[in-house]
Amino acid sequence: MSNTAGLTPGGNVSGVIQYGGTFANAAGCASACALLTECSSYTWHDSSVTGGWANECFFRIDGTYEPTSPWPDHFSGAKVTGVDASVWRAALPPGTARFDNIFSRSEI
Repeated sequence: MSNTAGLTPGGNVSGVIQYGGTFANAAGCASACALLTECSSYTWHDSSVTGGWANECFFRIDGTYEPTSPWPDHFSGAKVTGVDASVWRAALPPGTARFDNIFSRSEI
């Protein structure tokens, strides 16, 4: 959702982006997306983001999932039909490169 034209902190972009509120973590944003029928994906900004964006959650409501942010303080996810919103965690070997999304081959 990075750099969507016209999006401001706490704002909407008609037919594309809907403001979801502020949450302490990405899991809260994901759960809110799961409750909104129109939400197909979300982006949450952590507390280090400046300019009024800290802890803000935005939903894509146009069916698109385009995570394009290269910044480590933005977290995006897509709603998967028939799956409850969740955050998965796993211990990784030391030296594993940072990543923020995991896709199966069928989703690429």
